[in-house]
Amino acid sequence: MRLEAVSTRRPGTRAAVLRDVDLALTEGDRVTVVGANGSGKSTLLRTTAGLSLPVAGQVVDRPATVAYLPDRVEPPPRLTGRSWLHLVLATRGGTATDRELDELSAELGVSPGLDDPVGTLSRGNLVKVGLVQVLLSGAGLLVLDEPYAALDPAGAEALDRLLAGRASAGAIVVEAAPHPTAAPGRTAYRIEGGTLVRPETVVPGLPRVRVILARAAGEALTHEVAAHEVDDLLRAALADGWSVREVRAAPEVTP
Repeated sequence: MRLEAVSTRRPGTRAAVLRDVDLALTEGDRVTVVGANGSGKSTLLRTTAGLSLPVAGQVVDRPATVAYLPDRVEPPPRLTGRSWLHLVLATRGGTATDRELDELSAELGVSPGLDDPVGTLSRGNLVKVGLVQVLLSGAGLLVLDEPYAALDPAGAEALDRLLAGRASAGAIVVEAAPHPTAAPGRTAYRIEGGTLVRPETVVPGLPRVRVILARAAGEALTHEVAAHEVDDLLRAALADGWSVREVRAAPEVTP
């Protein structure tokens, strides 16, 4: 599938969100889109999934079935997770056995399980229930908006393994994240100034900052981000157990 010169605006305004976005995706691709809050990540994902229409450009050759996970999962609170999953899968022409639901929810670490009303579940467990629906959909395109944000480490590890498996089976996986995640098999893109670039691409005129993170075990990680993305990166890194070793202006690079 391809996004060809896709441009979008904020609803009810003429303010541009995305400008002339081009992106080619093939079976088995796993793409992570990063960017600051308000940069257009969710807009790009909704347009990719077919839930929003661009004001210019087009999306072509989208897979026939699409599974989408928003940044907030809000099933009817009185339904059990099991009932909601059966309902959603049935309305989309799919089915799953209780055993399949239980096995996948156990792998993701849904607690206390699928038989409690979803209104009693934590945000992390709501996300996991939503992930069960996405992963059992059989969709050729999986679009997930910051799926790791509310997950515990074990759930995040399980999700990474499961998404890698779906990509290996031929699905296209598109995820949004607040900052880059170093992981094999992923291709990262960044939204800067409404345009989509590879992280190593420099957009002229946008100041950049180098952030060096560390863990107690001696692990270190370096990110180079646009200045307006630093706060989001630091919040996400600290929440994930990193400490900040250094923040400084990135050296200028001539594109």
